[in-house]
Amino acid sequence: MTLDAGDGAKVELVADASDVTQVRNGLRAVLAGSVLVTLLVALGAVSFVGGRRCAPWTG
Repeated sequence: MTLDAGDGAKVELVADASDVTQVRNGLRAVLAGSVLVTLLVALGAVSFVGGRRCAPWTG
């Protein structure tokens, strides 16, 4: 984007989104990893509770 300063001078604004893209990709990787960990913990909890519930009573 180029802006006219009025006295003949021009100001050019340049935006670079590469840093934003790197941060977004990093956050996406962290989110994907945390989702996988959450699913594994939930699977372990369901397996544990289901196994205990279906086991014969020894009390």
